[in-house]
Amino acid sequence: MNMKSKVIGAAVGALSLCGLSTAAFAFPQTPPSERVGLDLATPLPEGVYFVDIASIGGYPLSGFAGKGLPSFSEGSAFNYNVPVVAWSTPWTFNGIHVTLLAALPAAEVGTYSTLRGQSYSYGLYTPFLAATFGYNFGNGFAVSYTAGVYLPMTGTAGFDPLFDVTTFHQMLALAYHANGWNLTGNFLYNIAGNTSGVAGPGGLCQAAYGAGYFGGCQGLLGDDFIYSLAVTKTIGKWEVGITGWGFVDTSTTAINTIYGGKQSEFALGGLVGYNFGPVITQLIVGSDVAVSNMPTRDTRGVLHVIVPLWNPETPKVVTAKY
Repeated sequence: MNMKSKVIGAAVGALSLCGLSTAAFAFPQTPPSERVGLDLATPLPEGVYFVDIASIGGYPLSGFAGKGLPSFSEGSAFNYNVPVVAWSTPWTFNGIHVTLLAALPAAEVGTYSTLRGQSYSYGLYTPFLAATFGYNFGNGFAVSYTAGVYLPMTGTAGFDPLFDVTTFHQMLALAYHANGWNLTGNFLYNIAGNTSGVAGPGGLCQAAYGAGYFGGCQGLLGDDFIYSLAVTKTIGKWEVGITGWGFVDTSTTAINTIYGGKQSEFALGGLVGYNFGPVITQLIVGSDVAVSNMPTRDTRGVLHVIVPLWNPETPKVVTAKY
């Protein structure tokens, strides 16, 4: 397979990007478009890598009659930037390679609602730690399993108390490469803890909708199944292809209750990548084509930038002379 896919995939293998409650609907804790196009299965060569993932997008203004609420219109913008450090370790056990990852993202959320007016938040949130265990079967096939944790965080510049919660994250990644073709699939499952900070008087839900509606307001963040798929072709230093991503709520939360039940989305997009040498990039642009229990559809661009920071030197061969 090509080095571009390997570097991008392994370095972002367990990228942490917590979802934000933009407007009254909530993203999963890992935005569905985040890992699309990445080979997260094939182990990376030993070394340290820096990855930056930036995304801009949002939901246009749309009318909605909320459950238990008056009719209203709502739209939002959700932008994020995530610096990731990945250490592809020298540790391999029975062919299973270990990669360790850490990230501390920042996000920007702007919302307009005829029900609640305008709001804007920006700040750091949700530190993330994870380990990826990858296995290369050969003949282009690879698989990995990632286990990680989203750590609770307070003082997050307007995002409190949404992120005062611990969440277990896991992912199964599959990849196949042959004759310049790259097929990738990443399947994630997040299990959220109790967002107790939203429950009491003055909590996030009550501040947004009034004390009488939620009656305790437990659980903004819930459990989600998230997936991303891509078929791309490498042509010299270029990579082009089609992508798809989405999510399905697997638990009921205070947010999806407003919109009639568990939410889901499916989006399609395109990918263009270029290998500049040590710096590798991917650009993905796409939009929702099907949604359930969401007031409107997301349109999004995502940029991956990958920079190898360190790789061990190849041992030099010393020839004795007599």
